[in-house]
Amino acid sequence: MITENLIDSYVSQGAAAFQQGQFQAAGRLFLAAYQKSRALNKSDPKLAVVYANLSLFYYQQKRYRKAEGLLEQALAILTENGLLHSDFAEKVRVQIANIYLVQNKHTQLLKHYKTSLSYFLSVSRLADSSAAYNRIIDLYVALDRMKDAELWCRQALAFDSEYLAKSDPIAKKRLMKMAWIYTRLGKTDDACRIYQHSVNQEKETAFIRPVVAHSSYHSPAV
Repeated sequence: MITENLIDSYVSQGAAAFQQGQFQAAGRLFLAAYQKSRALNKSDPKLAVVYANLSLFYYQQKRYRKAEGLLEQALAILTENGLLHSDFAEKVRVQIANIYLVQNKHTQLLKHYKTSLSYFLSVSRLADSSAAYNRIIDLYVALDRMKDAELWCRQALAFDSEYLAKSDPIAKKRLMKMAWIYTRLGKTDDACRIYQHSVNQEKETAFIRPVVAHSSYHSPAV
C-alpha cells in the first residue's frame, strides 16, 4: 500500500509539473514512479498509468522509440485486464497513434487503427467504429494507396448501410469520399453514378417539405 501510494503521488505531481511546462521535474517524478512500479505485478493496471505518463516525457524529449515501447506495454496491460473501454485506454490509443505518425511508421499505425476498429465493432461502439474507418481510409489516401482506400471505403459504406440512415451527414460524406476515390482511380462511371445519386437524393429531400400550420389554426385540446 505504501508503494502504491508513492507511485500515485509521483504520477500526480509529475502530471502537474508537466502541465506547467516543468518537463525535467516531471520526468524525474515519472521516473521515480517507474522505479517504484517495479515492485508491482507485471499485469497491474497501475503500471499502464505509469508507462503512459512516462511516455509523455519521452515524447516531449523526442525520444520516440522509448515512448513507443512504453505505450505498447501500457496498451497490452489494458487489453489483458479488459480495460480497453476506459477513457484512459482511449488516451493511450491516441498517444500511440501520434507516436507512430511522427516516426512515419505507417504500417504500425494502420495495424493499430485496424485493431482499434475490431475492438470498437466487437463492443458496438458505432461512433468510434465510424471514426476508425475514416482514419484507415484517410491514411491509405495520404499514402496514395488508392486501391486499399477503395477496399476500406467499401467496408465503411457497408457499415453505414447497416447502422446509419441514408440521409445521415456522415453516410453522405463517406459516399462522396468513395466517389472521389473512384475519380482518383479513373473509375469515372462509378464516380458519376454516386454523384448523380446524391443529386437525386437532394432533389427528393427538397421536394418533401414539412407541413406548417396556418397562424389561425388552433390545435385541439388534449
